[in-house]
Amino acid sequence: MRAKPLELRQRRAAIGIAVLVGVAIALAVGWDSFERSRIHSVELGDGVLARVLGRSQLEPSAGSEHKLWLDGEAVIDTSATATLTLRSTLLEVVVEGDEPARFYIDAHAKQPGAQVLVLRGHLRVGKAYASPRPESHRLGPGEMLMVNRDIDFVENEKFTPAELPDWVRGDYSAR
Repeated sequence: MRAKPLELRQRRAAIGIAVLVGVAIALAVGWDSFERSRIHSVELGDGVLARVLGRSQLEPSAGSEHKLWLDGEAVIDTSATATLTLRSTLLEVVVEGDEPARFYIDAHAKQPGAQVLVLRGHLRVGKAYASPRPESHRLGPGEMLMVNRDIDFVENEKFTPAELPDWVRGDYSAR
């Protein structure tokens, strides 16, 4: 039995709509993945450059270019004269301007853990949350600090730059 012309048109229309919906979903998922992996460069003045990943937010605190708030991931480069304080819900990172510094920080507000890795220079890193054991650590190149608020735990370790993603090491051509 052959389908009637009206049924054929309805089937074709339904197939066309399904294809369009599928394409729209694929584009939305692809755009979301692209947006999460995109790097935004932000020149903060006084020799401070931030490369912020995806939807991460990096904002000046109280109108100051030298005090920043981060929710997400970023690589921060400073000149030898820059003094910078960067805070998240878990970490406070202080760069004192004796030498240039480059560091990676992964500190999402909704996650209990955060980490900072020093690629160049020296940082003072401490907990930014109320803790019965406040700690401050001085880190140099190749050192990282991990913090977990849920168990009030801090761990200091070594790393090698080869372990890091290209965008953290500074190879932006690989993106």
